[in-house]
Amino acid sequence: MELLQDRWLKLWFLWIVAIAIGNSRMSATISELLTSIIYVDYYSPLFFLLIPLYFIFNGGISGIAQWLVLRNYIDISGWSWIFTTILGSVISTYVLDIGMGSSLAEFIIYSGIIGLLVGSMQWLILRHKIKHAGWWILILIAGHMISAVAVIVIFNLFKSATFRTDILTSILYGAITGAGLVILLMQPSKEKMSAGRFA
Repeated sequence: MELLQDRWLKLWFLWIVAIAIGNSRMSATISELLTSIIYVDYYSPLFFLLIPLYFIFNGGISGIAQWLVLRNYIDISGWSWIFTTILGSVISTYVLDIGMGSSLAEFIIYSGIIGLLVGSMQWLILRHKIKHAGWWILILIAGHMISAVAVIVIFNLFKSATFRTDILTSILYGAITGAGLVILLMQPSKEKMSAGRFA
């Protein structure tokens, strides 16, 4: 079966690794390290400088990790992918902060909105490279909502959110979105289709 070929299994595995590397806990750890080295008061101008740095670390690490995987399969601009991932990180964090105090159902819905926003921004890049790229938006919505359900289940079981929880949900999210990515990339690329028309 083509889906189980080594090339596609490798992509799926590397995508999971990239998502795990780009976990928000990674950027939080870097921010905590910086604040431990440099004392930053809440009213200090440096504190407000750390806020955009957090988003840059969060989206930047994730964007770079994802691009390093994607560039081996499609011709994609690193800067555009990293920028949209950082922008998605900023918007996602804002949206998630609004929904953190809400009910569990609303938390899942907010997670779906994050998938919609990030997926839409990344679709702007993928639509020029991948056939049926619109499905990427639905894949990210599903990935975010299922991961949100997993967070709720794990939190209710262990009554706390830990680093292992973040890693497990990242792996789950990576597995879902990675499988969707593999299926999309298995379709003929837009460049090949265009070349075929004029051959």
